[in-house]
Amino acid sequence: MAADPRRGRLFAALGVTLVAAVPLGLHPTQKEISARAHTSFGPGEDELFATMRHDAPVAFTAPPPRDDNNGVISPTLARDLFFDPGFSRDGKTACATCHVPSSAFASSRTVAGRNTPTLFSSRHWRFLNWDGSADGLATQANGPLTGVHEMAFDCAGVADRLQKNYAWAKPVDANTGCLTFGNLVARYVAELEFPPARFDVYARAATAGGTGTLEPVLNARELAGARVFLGGGRCVQCHHGPLLSDGDFHNVGVPATPDESPEQAAGRIAGIERLLSDPFTCRTCPDVVTLPRKRHSALGAFRTPSLRELTHTAPYMHNGFYPTLENAIGHYSTAPEATVGDTELSPVPLSAGDVEALAAFLRTLSTPLP
Repeated sequence: MAADPRRGRLFAALGVTLVAAVPLGLHPTQKEISARAHTSFGPGEDELFATMRHDAPVAFTAPPPRDDNNGVISPTLARDLFFDPGFSRDGKTACATCHVPSSAFASSRTVAGRNTPTLFSSRHWRFLNWDGSADGLATQANGPLTGVHEMAFDCAGVADRLQKNYAWAKPVDANTGCLTFGNLVARYVAELEFPPARFDVYARAATAGGTGTLEPVLNARELAGARVFLGGGRCVQCHHGPLLSDGDFHNVGVPATPDESPEQAAGRIAGIERLLSDPFTCRTCPDVVTLPRKRHSALGAFRTPSLRELTHTAPYMHNGFYPTLENAIGHYSTAPEATVGDTELSPVPLSAGDVEALAAFLRTLSTPLP
C-alpha cells in the first residue's frame, strides 16, 4: 500500500522500524526460503508482532450501547433470535443464513453488491457496515432485518413475533419493534470474538522476547510471508493491531461489480449520508459531528477489514470482487486506478514467490472452526 505518514508516526511511537521486503525468486526453493526466513526478526518487528497478538489491546473501540436492555437480555434469547428465520418475509432467512458460524460468521454470499463480512469482534467497530453507515450493533441489525434483499420483514411483525413466540413482556409495537430486535441480537453478536490462531502462538512468544527460533510454529514459507507483510508488501500500514485492521476507511481502487449501484460504489461518502439520515444515530457524539461529510478522501472508501479468519471469508473486498486470496494480494501488487475517487495505493512489486509466501502467512491467522 502507499506510504502514509500517519502510519509512520504510529510505528515510530511503538518503537518499530518497518523492515525491507526480502526479495524472493520467481520460484524459490525451500532451502532458499529457509535461509532467508530463519534470520531472527529484530526487536522492533518482535514488538510489532506482540501488538498484533489476539489478546492485545484494541486501539479503537465503539462506545457503550445506548439502550437499557443489555443488563436484562438473556444470552439464550439473544442467540435464539439470531438463528430464527421467522423474522423474515419468506420465513426462511435468519441472521445466521448469511452469517454462518462455521464460516467465521460470514459466508460466500454477496447480497446486493455487498460481501457478507464476519461478525467476529464487530463490537469494536465504531461504525458498522463496509461504508460505516450504521451507528453501532443494534442499529446495524435493522438494515438486514428490513432490507428488501435480505430478511425483508417489518417492525410491526417483529413486535408481534416477540410477544407471541418469545413472551416479550416489555412494551413493543411497530415503532419500537425493529430497534428492540436490534438490541436483542446485538447482545449475542457482542459476545462473538475472534479465536486465537496459530499466528498468536508465535506473537505470544514475541512478548516473551524473541520469535526467530519458533519453527515449526510458523514454517519457513510463512516466516518469509511475514517479512513481506511487515516490509515491502506494506500490508501492516493498514492491517495492524489484534484485529489486523486500523478500523479506518480507505479507497484502494477495488473495481465495481455489476450489481453495485453508483451510490454503493461511492462508499464512505454515501455511507455517511445514510448514517445521518438514520433516526437512531447519535448526532451529538463527537465522532459523528466531525465526520468527513464532503471530504474527497471518503469517496470510494471502505473500511479496512480484519485479516483474521480470512480462509473462511472468501470472496474478498467489500463487494466480493476477488474470489481467492491470491487474487486479492495481486490487486495490491498492481494497484489499479480507482473507478470512483482516487486510490491510495501505489504498485508494490511482488514476485510470484512473494505472493505465495504472503498468502501462506495470512492463512496462519485462521483457525479450524466447528
